[in-house]
Amino acid sequence: MADQNSALFQSLRGWSKVNVLTFDGGGVRGYYSLLQLDKLMECIAVEEHRLLEEEPEPRSQTAESLSSFSPHPMPQHVNHTSASPPNEQLPPQASFLPCHYFDYIGGTSTGALITMMLGRFRMSAHDCLREYETLAGVIFGHPRPLNEMSVLGAIGLVKKTKFKTDMLESAIKDVVKRRGERPLHRDDAEEMVFGTPRGLCRAIIFISRTVRTADSSNQNRGPSVKLPYIFRSYDNFRLLPQTNNHPTGNQARAASDPEQGPTQPRRASTLAVWKLARAATAAKFHFKPLFISLHDSEIVRKQSQVKKLLKTTDIAELVDAGLDNVNNPSEAVHYELSRKVLTDSKKFDTWVSIGTARGTRPEESGLINFLQHRVYLAGDTEGVHSRMDDLSASTAEENKGPFKYYRLNNPEGLPNVEMDDWKPSGSGQGSGEQTLGTIRESFNEYYSNDEVRDYFRRCARELVKTRRERTADQSLWERYALGTTYTCRQSGCKYEPDQTWEYREQFTTHLRTDHGMTSQTDISAACQAGSLVWKYKARTDAQNANIRRGTTFTNGLYAG
Repeated sequence: MADQNSALFQSLRGWSKVNVLTFDGGGVRGYYSLLQLDKLMECIAVEEHRLLEEEPEPRSQTAESLSSFSPHPMPQHVNHTSASPPNEQLPPQASFLPCHYFDYIGGTSTGALITMMLGRFRMSAHDCLREYETLAGVIFGHPRPLNEMSVLGAIGLVKKTKFKTDMLESAIKDVVKRRGERPLHRDDAEEMVFGTPRGLCRAIIFISRTVRTADSSNQNRGPSVKLPYIFRSYDNFRLLPQTNNHPTGNQARAASDPEQGPTQPRRASTLAVWKLARAATAAKFHFKPLFISLHDSEIVRKQSQVKKLLKTTDIAELVDAGLDNVNNPSEAVHYELSRKVLTDSKKFDTWVSIGTARGTRPEESGLINFLQHRVYLAGDTEGVHSRMDDLSASTAEENKGPFKYYRLNNPEGLPNVEMDDWKPSGSGQGSGEQTLGTIRESFNEYYSNDEVRDYFRRCARELVKTRRERTADQSLWERYALGTTYTCRQSGCKYEPDQTWEYREQFTTHLRTDHGMTSQTDISAACQAGSLVWKYKARTDAQNANIRRGTTFTNGLYAG
């Protein structure tokens, strides 16, 4: 009985904590963010193995089988970027997923893309790092010589974006097709939506949104005010309080205000994942905006179509929110969660904000330098970091704190790497290696500092502690780790065949109450027969063949 009470207390403590991970926007510099996350996951792996070794014999499992899914076995096909199985060929951190340590993951710009891969596709940081290398080459490897950011563009003689938008769109669709969960009845990247099932890690992304409206007399009234807008992977029906003394900026409040939202402001976004990823990364001057009809969520491709449709329907223009004061989304995410999502029994415990080593930039003379400096100021991230540091120490009840706040970033780490650097250009083997090498070298130098390593390890210990506490409740942990649902296969069941139970405890209650089951053996067999878990897609045959040859996957093709 004492052991049961201890496990119950441990579980309640673990599930009352809320851990949050956020990513700054930064284009190519997002690679630095992922290097930091991958190192954090490596520290987590070390801590998990250390605690396993401290367990008395017989231990709960072997070191070889340990993963963030534990005590459940790790599913097949979680990782794609090594010739596994066996998983021993992967680095240790590849068996530990961020979605098992964080309740919410949020991001802006390319940070939003990372958020989707980690939170929506439930990928490892190791795999996300490899995917990012490929995506960056496809997206930034082929700049147009003459574009809106060139001298001729600055004086209005060139109207083309710096990069081809169709290449961005194709690259994103390819990732969604390969990395989204395996559906039960179809395999359609076009239809995979952003919403995540209840009880799993949730995702939050920020996109700037301008609504162009048409009035009843069919006269275009022009665009509304452009605001950063929050897209959630979860439903949120809680209303804002009547008073508001939150020390967050107006933009952060606007981003989280449901009354500012489009068609379903309090529900999980029903837009396809690839559309949101495409919009979130549509940086001004770099890629075209994404126009979406608010009537049917269909993309409007041409300006002539936009003008035509505005006679009868409203259209949303969606672009990268990095220039709208949410380039570091932590403050806006804090406002969303503390004021409108978390219940009284939930409090923040560990908050990890990951930057892109964005250096300071002195203002220089010249039109191009002036424009670039204005862009730099709009994308400030360290001011938000300073305010988050203050919030983490706040004892105000509405702030759901105090909490442990970790900022993983080296503010001066990449002073000479712009968000769209990619040297040498191209997307084949070896392209971008100079840029990626510079980023890796900078990070390795940063992490060689003893204080930095200790900082990462302290953070890892907190996250591992919470994960292990949560495993004491087998029903909640099974749902959170595996995405398990149950359907009843018993003959004569009063429920429809598609009725599902999200937690084992609920399903076993149904078996006992509605089917009179008493034997634990029968209940376990019924649970096994009726369980459905998150299915990771296997690598394609082409991926397997080319990984063995040591080639790089690029947008559905392989570069040798």
